[in-house]
Amino acid sequence: MKRRAGTLARFTLAAGVISTCGSARSNTVDWQGGSGDWNDLAHWSSAALPDVETDVRIVSGASSAPTTVTVSDCCMGVRTLVLGAYNRLELNAEMAPFVMGGSIVNDGDIYVRATRSSGEFAFATDTVLYGSGTVWLTSNLAGISLTSGTLTIGLGQTIRGSGVIGAGNVVNRGNILAEGFMTLAAGNGGRFDNSGGTITIGANSYLTVNPRPVSGGRIVGGAGSTIRSGEVSDVAFSGDVSLNSMRVVSGSNSGTLRVSAGGAASLEGSFENNGDIRIGSRDSYYSSVLGLDGDFTLSGTGTVWLLRGPLGNVGGLQADQLVVLAGQTIRGAGSFVVNSFVNHGRFIVEGGLLTMGLPTSGNMENQGGTITIAHDGQWALSGGGLVLDEASTLTFDIGSGQADHGQLVVGAGAPLRLDGTLMLNIGYGAGVGDSFNLLSGTLSGTFDQVLTTGYALTTAYSADGVTVIVAGISPVPEPSTWVLLLTGAAVLLARRCQRRVRQW
Repeated sequence: MKRRAGTLARFTLAAGVISTCGSARSNTVDWQGGSGDWNDLAHWSSAALPDVETDVRIVSGASSAPTTVTVSDCCMGVRTLVLGAYNRLELNAEMAPFVMGGSIVNDGDIYVRATRSSGEFAFATDTVLYGSGTVWLTSNLAGISLTSGTLTIGLGQTIRGSGVIGAGNVVNRGNILAEGFMTLAAGNGGRFDNSGGTITIGANSYLTVNPRPVSGGRIVGGAGSTIRSGEVSDVAFSGDVSLNSMRVVSGSNSGTLRVSAGGAASLEGSFENNGDIRIGSRDSYYSSVLGLDGDFTLSGTGTVWLLRGPLGNVGGLQADQLVVLAGQTIRGAGSFVVNSFVNHGRFIVEGGLLTMGLPTSGNMENQGGTITIAHDGQWALSGGGLVLDEASTLTFDIGSGQADHGQLVVGAGAPLRLDGTLMLNIGYGAGVGDSFNLLSGTLSGTFDQVLTTGYALTTAYSADGVTVIVAGISPVPEPSTWVLLLTGAAVLLARRCQRRVRQW
């Protein structure tokens, strides 16, 4: 943490911390007599100020009369601290750091205040923060720092506010709540282990994790929250949070994960998405990009959205080797650049133009997945082509007329290998002879079947396109007819079952 010259003094020795506020001794002292200033000797059971060899207990508060101890001067340092419920420790940290090492049992509230210059609650050695209380960082200048060792935030403990959790190793088993602007800073090769812990980013708040990576645990976002400038790994996201200049290595999402407008983020390894990943915004004028690095596998039951904005700005997806497993959906309109794409899930083009760029040696292989092109969707592939296997389903939605449908165009020379099922959802009263020019490219193969409801179809293949023509209209049974048909089928099935029972 940067400081103004002369603002803070640090006091360290190989064996611990020097305090100028008292002589060394080893004992336990109690705060007594209600609220007051730390330097008031009358409040200490020893009638002397605690020092780095002292175990301090502040447990005199009650629900009817909470106790507040204010540290506003000198360079305090103690060995251990017990702060009971209904007790409050106010640290005016810009006057001098409150330095300690060992253990803190905090069932009350510790406030770290700094309004004009940087100030901190400092730890000189391995420290464990126990209890069910809260440490409050009250401004961007307030912080917690560790000069050596590891700070462990125990289950039930909370650090919240706007400030810096500084250098050294941090193990979080409790709760960290960013309100405003909070930074997880790095230094001395420190790491931030969040396994078993929760980091919550409040509504319209920011968490910066640069350059220290955060690993494990949960990150929960409030509406309008952002995590930016750094790396997280094996984290479970939930709530609603935006990524800005972030690298995510594996993990999962069960909420809404956004790429900030005008920003970029990357995912690496494998990722389980059971919520929404939204790239771009229909309400923004800035484009966004999400990169999927290396051999990337996307699993889960969620949806990745590519969104177009009002001035041609788009959500962009860039990938190396992408595999989308069954249950996952990619949908929308925007820009998609990929070297290799294997789809076992759902791919939906809707709301405008989706461009997909592939190398000439690469293809999108649809292996048992479904592809839907909405009536307002246009899908343009360039470079490589599209390969459909026999388990594929390609669906076109037809809107208010025979010209109201999407289009699939594969660039010149790129393969368009047909197989599986072509499905039409016709949304208007089509007449015999109505035709739909659906896809074009350098074709090979044919569909195994071309299906719709209520119409007989014929399919015409040419060297560079496919046209489907309405050849007849099939009557659709009335609801009462469906009831009779289903009832009859149930009766027949029951009779067959009775016969089998008699045979046995």
